[in-house]
Amino acid sequence: MKKRGFTLVELLVVFIIIGVLSGMLLLTTLSGRDKAMATRIISDMRTLKSAALMYYHEEGKKWPIGPVSEAFCSKYLDRKAPESGDENLWYGFDSSDQTPCLVVANLPSESFGLRKKLASMASEAGIFEDKSLTRIYGETSPPPQRVYMPVAVKSPSP
Repeated sequence: MKKRGFTLVELLVVFIIIGVLSGMLLLTTLSGRDKAMATRIISDMRTLKSAALMYYHEEGKKWPIGPVSEAFCSKYLDRKAPESGDENLWYGFDSSDQTPCLVVANLPSESFGLRKKLASMASEAGIFEDKSLTRIYGETSPPPQRVYMPVAVKSPSP
């Protein structure tokens, strides 16, 4: 008389199939989360760019410099400073010889997938990896940890 039940081989095959399917689902989910975070960073940088332009016109043709503060955001954005959920991501303002005002995003150091997504979106978003705005973000390997978006570019002298 034969006992009813599953053999060890049948159980192993089922576990392997479940493992492969969950692995594929995990890769898809993580990729979507990185793309969403990259889109949010670009959106936050564009919002801060608009706020910097308002600051420039209200404060007598001076550009904001330094980290983005709550006071700055409450006055020029009517909301809190952009939050990342990750303490390694922060925003600020900087300048260079060619650009008097840049929005800076310091990216989390351990999120390589997020940096790859940002790199693929860089050309249409206007994000650069250096302050002189000579290299679009993502052209180096590995992608840098800090990226810049120009707010205003100095006009060339005649």
